[in-house]
Amino acid sequence: MTTGDWIPPGATDITAEVDGRAEAARRRRAEKQKGYVANGQTGAAPDRFHIDWYADIKARLESRYIVKRWLYAGDVGLLVAGSGDGKTHLADAIAFHVANGMNWRGWRVRQCGVVHVVAEGSGGIDNRIAALRHHHQVKDFVPLGVVRESPDFWTSDVDATLLIKRVRDAESAAGRKVELIIIDTLNRVMPGGDENDPADLGRVLARCARVARETGACVLVVHHLGKDPGKGARGHSSLRGFIDTEITLTRDKASKIITAKLTKQRDGEDGLEFAFRLHVVELGIDQDGDPVTACVAVPTEVSAPGASGKPLPAECLTALDYLNDLVADHGQAVSASGIPSQARVVKVDEWREHLKRRGLHEGGEAGKKWFQRTRNRLIAGKRIAVDGDFVWPVKEASK
Repeated sequence: MTTGDWIPPGATDITAEVDGRAEAARRRRAEKQKGYVANGQTGAAPDRFHIDWYADIKARLESRYIVKRWLYAGDVGLLVAGSGDGKTHLADAIAFHVANGMNWRGWRVRQCGVVHVVAEGSGGIDNRIAALRHHHQVKDFVPLGVVRESPDFWTSDVDATLLIKRVRDAESAAGRKVELIIIDTLNRVMPGGDENDPADLGRVLARCARVARETGACVLVVHHLGKDPGKGARGHSSLRGFIDTEITLTRDKASKIITAKLTKQRDGEDGLEFAFRLHVVELGIDQDGDPVTACVAVPTEVSAPGASGKPLPAECLTALDYLNDLVADHGQAVSASGIPSQARVVKVDEWREHLKRRGLHEGGEAGKKWFQRTRNRLIAGKRIAVDGDFVWPVKEASK
C-alpha cells in the first residue's frame, strides 16, 4: 500500500511531501553511515563527547597560571571598576609584569607573550607604556604587543577570527606563545549591541571564549561598574555567570588608594586583594614647554604597617617586588640555623645591586642609606627576613 491508498476523498494529497520526507530521511541515514551530518554539512565525524570514568580521573597538580591564584590560561576574566578608578592602568601593569616575567605583589607570574587590545583610550597607550618603561627601567624588547583598532565581536565572527590570526602572527614574531590577551573595554567590542540584552551579551562573550579556547590564552576583559557599584558590573546578570574570574576595583576618595579584590574565581579561592595607587611619571616637555606626564599603577598598602604603624611606602613595596623577582630567578636553598629550610634566598648585596639597576637608587653613600632605610622598614613590617649575608621574602608559600 502506498500513501495514496489511505487519502480520504476530498483531502489534500500529501503523498509527494510524505514520500519526499521519507526519501530525505533515507539519505540522511545513508550519509550518517559514511560520515557526520550537522546543520546540513557532511564531513568526517568529529572526535567529541568522550566519557572519562570516575576512577580514571586524577588531580591536576600543574596549573597554567599567568598570575598565580588570579589569572589562568584558557579562562575568560573580567576587570571591572568605575570610571577613572584605575582599571586601564592596572590592565597596563598586569600586561607589563606578565610580559617581563615580573612578580606582582609577591604572586608568581609566568612570563609569556601579551597582546593588549586597546579598543578604548588608544590615544594614551604610548605614554602609558613609556611611563612603565621609565618607572621600571626596562628598555629591552619584551613580548608585549598593542592592537589599536576596536574589533567587533557583536556583528559576526570575522573580527574574532582575524584577532586569533594576529595573535598567532605575534607569537611567530616574538618567539614566545601569547597567553594573555587584554580587551579594553567590553563596550567597545560590541558596537550596536546592548549590554543589558542577554542574547547580545552572550554573543560577544562567546567570541571572547572562542579566542581563549583557540589561542589557549587568558582573555581579560576590562569593563565598567553599573550605576549602583554594590550590584557589580554593568549589564545583564548573566555576565558574572559566564566569566571564570572577576577582579573588582574600589577607590577610596580621600586617600586615592585603589583596592583590587578577587570577587570571583570559578575553580579557586576568591577574596584575595591588594592595593595600589597611581604614580605620576614625567616623560618630557611638550612644544609649549609644559611637562608631559602619564600614570603607572604602583603597589601601596592600606592595613599592613611598617615600623611606625603607617603603611609601607610605595618604594619599599617596589623593592619587595624586585626581591621576589630575584628570588624566583636566582634564589637558592641555604643550610643555616637562622634560615627556614623551605626558604629560597639571595645575597643582600645582589638585591641592592638589582635595585640600583632598576633605578630605585643611584648608589654611593646616598644609595647605601636609602637601601638600609628600605631594608629596615621591610624587616620591621615583617615582609622580609635577613640572616647574615642572605635575605628572603616572608610570604605565604602558596603565592
